[in-house]
Amino acid sequence: MVTAWLERTLFARRRVTLAVFAALSIAMASSAFQLRIDAGFTKLAPLQHPYMKTFLDHREEFGGADRIVLAL
Repeated sequence: MVTAWLERTLFARRRVTLAVFAALSIAMASSAFQLRIDAGFTKLAPLQHPYMKTFLDHREEFGGADRIVLAL
């Protein structure tokens, strides 16, 4: 019953419905353009963990976390 009423209301006011959805889409798109992704390794890692403290102490000697050091 509610579905039928909602259907009749939306289809009777098609232009208003379209304008509302267009305005919502524009508002969300403008917010999406302001989104900045910054996924730094140290921001995601638990810095208080003993392994991370050791990593941070020796990071300059061995490079970042995305490098592999191979010793023969």
